[in-house]
Amino acid sequence: MSNQNIVLRTIEWSEKFSVGHPVMDEHHKTLLEYINQLIEIVQSDIHEEQVRWLIHLPKFQIYADRHFTVEERLLSKVNFPNLDEQIQQHGNFSDRISRLIAQGGLAGDPCHFAESMMHWWTDHVLVHDMAYKQYMVQLQE
Repeated sequence: MSNQNIVLRTIEWSEKFSVGHPVMDEHHKTLLEYINQLIEIVQSDIHEEQVRWLIHLPKFQIYADRHFTVEERLLSKVNFPNLDEQIQQHGNFSDRISRLIAQGGLAGDPCHFAESMMHWWTDHVLVHDMAYKQYMVQLQE
């Protein structure tokens, strides 16, 4: 199951990932935990880990979709100007996971998938979600 040529490292939460809203920060921490679990699963050669991979993907998608719904509602509430872009990015992310689940979770390279999820999360939070940070801070005031 694992790709011996790629060694993935889990990501540790830090304040640089904070978007200024406690609920969104908790959601992002949980999504990061899911991605870190994916990384640990695909780095293992144990057959039971393959089963965990197949069970883990739908749970990850359900949580991500729930997060996207809450985030989009908050962004709508504060009239975030790039809401349409956020919705598109969220949809692309969900579609990608849905395709993998529909293919039985083992299509392609799971290690590459986990790596791409890690990069997507980091880029999405540090670039796209940081664009709404000032709006979330205002919402807290």
